[in-house]
Parts: sequence; structure tokens; C-alpha cells
Amino acid sequence: MTRENYLTVRMFGRFEIIYNNQMLNLGHSQTTKAMKLLQLLLFYGNEGIHRSQIIQYLFGVDAEGELQANLRVVVHNLRRILERSGLPEHNYISIEAGIYRFTPECSWSVDARRFEDLIRAAKSAEGENKYELLQEACNLYKGHFLPELAGDDWVIMRDAHFRSLYTESLTLLAEMMKKRGMYQELYILCNHASSLFPFDEWQVYVMDALVAMGDAKAAMELYDATTTMYFKELSMPPSDKMMECFRRMRERLQMRTSNISEVQGELDEKEFLKGAFFCQYPSFADNYRVQSRMMERSGHSVYLLMCTIKDEAGQVLDESEWVKSISDNLFLAIQESLRRGDVFTKYNLKQYLVMLMGIRREECSIVTERIDKNFRKRCPLKNVRIHYYISSVAADYRNIK
Repeated sequence: MTRENYLTVRMFGRFEIIYNNQMLNLGHSQTTKAMKLLQLLLFYGNEGIHRSQIIQYLFGVDAEGELQANLRVVVHNLRRILERSGLPEHNYISIEAGIYRFTPECSWSVDARRFEDLIRAAKSAEGENKYELLQEACNLYKGHFLPELAGDDWVIMRDAHFRSLYTESLTLLAEMMKKRGMYQELYILCNHASSLFPFDEWQVYVMDALVAMGDAKAAMELYDATTTMYFKELSMPPSDKMMECFRRMRERLQMRTSNISEVQGELDEKEFLKGAFFCQYPSFADNYRVQSRMMERSGHSVYLLMCTIKDEAGQVLDESEWVKSISDNLFLAIQESLRRGDVFTKYNLKQYLVMLMGIRREECSIVTERIDKNFRKRCPLKNVRIHYYISSVAADYRNIK
């Protein structure tokens, strides 16, 4: 909350200065030398920062004597910016014994510094006081520290420091909220965290909150969206922690429908798609286990096919954007080469798993040849090969190619 005659500085998520309930006009660019100096002075606060450090941060060198004149120009430019900003007339930059400070007449605060103070106090606090300090700290954190200066060394180091503090504090706060049954608050807090850092698995807490509030269906939809994102962006399956959350959701998922036609409507595919059925790895694993059990009764054969992208020497390729394109082409080749009754999944960026049902052992090579043919249409690179491995649910692992 802003206050009259109070200077509020925001450095998390964006850089802003608010005075007298109004955002100051500091110009369009935050990456000029003058604006970088302002952000340095604001962050270091009353303790100030020595001239040699400023020169190193602004100019990237240690040659203090040669660049003092340059620094004087930068200070002059910053004073002109502050004069036009809407702040009361005042000498905001003091220099004493080589130490530069930002010295406003009014009270002021910087969110990053306040964040550190709150976490420091929370470490020695207990009970309700600890909870309130952690909550205030986590609510202050709105994203990366000074994101427009993300390439500057001093910002990189502090951004990593603040993110680590946030992760540690939010994890502790989330566990406290779960014990207290504060699921609405847990949902809001961790949903914000997952939007900031989608690959840090804050979605697990969001799903737990949704299930506890009786919306397991929304939790399942979030799980599907999250695992899809993991496979698409990182080419990796969900972690054990997320899989455990998925199992808890399945146990608590209760669909309220009035008749079987509504249930079928939920289960049916929304559109007719040709080719094999793609599903995420957890669903593939369940499907595999069901088919294994059915095989015991029906006697129908079920084979697991693994497709691995390798180079011409038989080595698995390193991950890169180039490999991602090859993987996408393999996905399409598998999908169009198999029947609608076959199921496949992406195990990682360079490997796919296919379940072949009701097929004889000798017919598996026909499937791999068909995949190869369709893959070559999309990816004619001679130094890339797909290696195929087959295993029956009742046989040892074998290489068929």
C-alpha cells in the first residue's frame, strides 16, 4: 500500500518508484548508465556503495582513476532525471569519502530489502508471528529481481539469492497452510508462484489445494496441462512428487453425473483422430498394466516398442533445438504409422514408447519399417537413425534392429 509523502521502490518483477501515491516518470529506458546507477543507489540504501564498485558495475572495469570523469557525467545525468521525475526539489545523491548514497528527505523502502528483513525475522520467530512474517515476505515477491538488468553480474547474483530465499520460505509457508487447512490461501499463493516459475512444481500445492476444496476435476486438468508442458518444453516426465500428487487426485476424484450417457460423454474422444493414440506417460503406464493383466486372461500378445534417436555411430544425440525438431518428426511418424488401437507416449526428448497389441513377434519389424519410412519423408538426414527395441510383457528385452 502506498502512503502520502513516502517513497516506495519496487524491484521484484519490474522497477518502479512511487511517491505520494504517484508513479514517478523516469523515462523509457531502465538500462542507461544513469538509470543503472539509480537502481544501485536505491538497492544499497543507507549503507551506500563505493565509487570503485560503481565503476566496475557500470563500466565493467576496475580502472577507477581513468573513469571518474565518466562517472561524474553519469551522476549529472541522473540528477537531471530526478529533477524531472516529480520528486520534490532536493539533493538526492550524496558523496562522502568515495561512498555514494541515495538520500531523500522522506521515509522510503525497497521491496527487496524489506523481503530480506522479513525472512531474517521469520527465522527466529515462532507460531503465528512466524506465519505472518513469511506470508508478508512471499506476498512481496513479484518475480525476478530487476528483470530489465538481468544480464548485469550484480543483478544475476542477487536474483539467484532472492529466488532461493523465496523458494525456501514459500515451501515452509505452504506446509503451514496445509496443516491449518487454509487451502484457499494456499491456492492463491502457489498459483502465483507457478506462474512465475512454471518448472519449479508449485502446481503440486495448487493441485492439493484444489482437491482439498472439492475440485478434483480442476486439479486433474491442471495435472494434464502441467505434464504436457513438461514434455513439450523439457522433454521429461513428471517427477515422483507430481506422480504422487496424481495418485492422490485419482483416489479422491468423484464425478457426480446422473446417468451413464453423461459418463460416456466425459470419456469419449471429442473428435475422431487418425493414427495411434498419444497419451502422457502416467496414463501410458496405467494402460500398459491393464493390458498386461488382460493378456493373462485372453492370451493376446502385447509388445512394448522403444524408439530411440541416435547418430550413425549408434550414440544417443545430445539435446538441442535440432534434436527437438527430429523428435517432433518422429512423433508424427509414429502416430501416422500405427493403428488407432495402438498407444504411444514420449518418454523423453529422444525416446518414445509404443504399445503394440494383438500383433505377432515377426510383425513388429513391419511396424518399425513403416515408422522408418514415414520418418525419412520428414527427416532425410543421413547421420540420424532411429533404433528400435522390442520386449514382450512376458519376454526378455531384445534388440530387433
